[in-house]
Amino acid sequence: MEGVSQLKALSDLLNPPEEDDKEELDVHHSPYATPGSIGHASGKEDHPAGKEHSGGASKAIWEAGETSDCQHYVYSDTRPEPEYEIVFKQAVSAEDVFLGLGRKNPTSACCQELVVKVKLPNENFKDVELDVTETFLECRTPRHRLGLHLPQPVDSSQSKAKWLSDLELLEVTLKMKREYDFLNR
Repeated sequence: MEGVSQLKALSDLLNPPEEDDKEELDVHHSPYATPGSIGHASGKEDHPAGKEHSGGASKAIWEAGETSDCQHYVYSDTRPEPEYEIVFKQAVSAEDVFLGLGRKNPTSACCQELVVKVKLPNENFKDVELDVTETFLECRTPRHRLGLHLPQPVDSSQSKAKWLSDLELLEVTLKMKREYDFLNR
């Protein structure tokens, strides 16, 4: 019985009952504690971060201003999406690798660039159109179309693209913009 009372006390501490919810709480007096004996018994789920869902019957998961970078992208386009790969790239010196004297580590938090490799078989470089914004990359050819949300914000003015004709591969190198990049220099 002591374990059940401790779980109940922990439940009350983490989720204090409000005046309106006191009748909804389910107090179990069984000697066994279960995951169902913690919290509300009604099974209602609260909205995350206390936000109410706007729009009533709307099933939208984004507000209108949250998708501004990719609103021009046409999702009904029937061209196939080419194979692509995203690689994080960092500049390291011998001191970083062998002596561990720098602040860099092998995580993506210490990377400076994002490389997107797009395989475009049977395409010519002159047919490739590339648009890069801070959070979105779009690559169009007559046979393929790629719309890619980037995992990190990038500086599109410092981006470079290279066409490897023997591999039929477009390699786009994007300089990442991060708030705390000065810590990893």
